[in-house]
Amino acid sequence: MTSLAGVRCARAHQRTPGGRRCEHPPLPGAVGQDDHHSSPGRIDSVTAMADTRGTSYPGIRQLRLFLLLAEELHFGRAARRAYLAQPTFSRHIRSLERQLGAELVDRTTRRTELTDAGRALLPRIREVVDAAERLRTSARHHAAAGRMVIGSFEAVTSMDPVPAIMDELHRLIPDVDVQVLRTGFDSATAILRGDVDASFVFLPVPEGIQTCTLAAGARCAAMSSSDPLVSEGPLRLSDLSDHEHIGFGPDIPAVWRDFWSVNPRPDGTAVRYSPHAVTDYESALVLIAMGKGIQLPPESARWLYPRSGVAYVDVVDLEPWRLALAWLPKNRDKPTVAALRQATRTVLRRQADLWPWSAPVRWCHHGWRAGEAHLRTEGESVADRKNQMIVLGVVVVGVLWINGRGDVETDGDGKSPNPRQTGRYPVHFQNDGGKKDTGKNTKKPVPRSTVSYPIKFDRK
Repeated sequence: MTSLAGVRCARAHQRTPGGRRCEHPPLPGAVGQDDHHSSPGRIDSVTAMADTRGTSYPGIRQLRLFLLLAEELHFGRAARRAYLAQPTFSRHIRSLERQLGAELVDRTTRRTELTDAGRALLPRIREVVDAAERLRTSARHHAAAGRMVIGSFEAVTSMDPVPAIMDELHRLIPDVDVQVLRTGFDSATAILRGDVDASFVFLPVPEGIQTCTLAAGARCAAMSSSDPLVSEGPLRLSDLSDHEHIGFGPDIPAVWRDFWSVNPRPDGTAVRYSPHAVTDYESALVLIAMGKGIQLPPESARWLYPRSGVAYVDVVDLEPWRLALAWLPKNRDKPTVAALRQATRTVLRRQADLWPWSAPVRWCHHGWRAGEAHLRTEGESVADRKNQMIVLGVVVVGVLWINGRGDVETDGDGKSPNPRQTGRYPVHFQNDGGKKDTGKNTKKPVPRSTVSYPIKFDRK
């Protein structure tokens, strides 16, 4: 107790609990230690400030937020990129300034600017954030050393973007023994049982599993090649009302079974299942070839599972499939699963950079944010990307409008187009002195260059 009291009085210049004046020597190296005993009961402001700053350091998250603000120079845009409300974002920046003891942002002007201190500290802050990222990656490599089991629904590991994700995972944790466990229709059950650390699955999955969607696409009907409907495609679900669906095993989650058999059908009728209990697609294909029933798989089954006696027919009103990475909430921050999620983020962002206009919208359920975050490239805000898409749309509409206004050869009445003729839309490059050619009583100028686009007209 005496020692604790001595430390307390040395820092706060107070008397000991017994009422005696402090007789302990000052803390070595303490600010203001020379006048420690000369002013009992008085707190030196410099000492108090030094102690406050010495016990609180800025967090990596606050430093990251400052880097976002330095890029955007706008509190609103930076807050949106961080998925924070603007008042919350501003509080983090002010807290960072208090902890550093320096004003980093000039808020007196209409435009957000960094102060001299903010510009001077920016490279150091970036170094700290980069060092923290390297530290986390290194720790993840050491912690993840061992074995990891990833589930794969059937042959889904051959579907984009799974191969790229697996390559990126190997780059992140090269020392980990990654094993792929092939699962069937019970892929979600394997996750719930703990057979795998994470799994690539087709949605939907039962409650209690976190997912992040990777891709989506169309579905079709797999049926016997001798079925009369094969030659009548594309079909609708109502055309398949008389066909039984191959029955699933009892361990298949109901939510997954109902989606992939479309039960109930759009008209409310229940699906009729065959008496079988299959748990994988290969077993179902044997029964389908024998004419025992149908299934409604992804369209990619056409080239992943070509089988003699099985035909794949388009069905226009089937809900699209979605491919996802799935894991249990308790495994979310497990080093190996965290590395897999990081690899997934990297690949999806890379694809968005390569194909920004065609990148599919991706959803995440209880997982890390996707959607706009995946469509945004590094250093580019979502608003900028949306503006680019609007400009592209305006250009496309303008081109279509120009094509619709072009000159068309007529049948001689000057009005109706000749369906046997080819309309051409000339673009003239000639300086006419600013005069507008109305086409009335004026000589048509000879163009220097003409670019024509032939378009066939077939009007009845």
